[in-house]
Amino acid sequence: MSGYTLGDGVAQNKKHPRTFEIPPAIERCNLRPGDFAKLWFEDAATGFVERMWVQIKSVGTDGTYVGALNNNPVQLTSVKCDDIVTFEPKHVIGVIRPE
Repeated sequence: MSGYTLGDGVAQNKKHPRTFEIPPAIERCNLRPGDFAKLWFEDAATGFVERMWVQIKSVGTDGTYVGALNNNPVQLTSVKCDDIVTFEPKHVIGVIRPE
């Protein structure tokens, strides 16, 4: 079991639409390998949150994504740069598409 959970960006946006913006569903649901998704990692023990970038490596037939963490966490010790993360479009709180 990992020492973190991924925050649900869609639920957070519904609670705080003016202050917690997320990309439109069309962007969150159509990421491709090479794109970057910002995710909200929450430490399971402390509740500390870090928002970090994951580079998409593959897209599942069920709409899930597999990516590699592209940041070194500041305080989370349960993940490190290049760790593999599986997530859903609801977890995406930011998107960067390389040109």
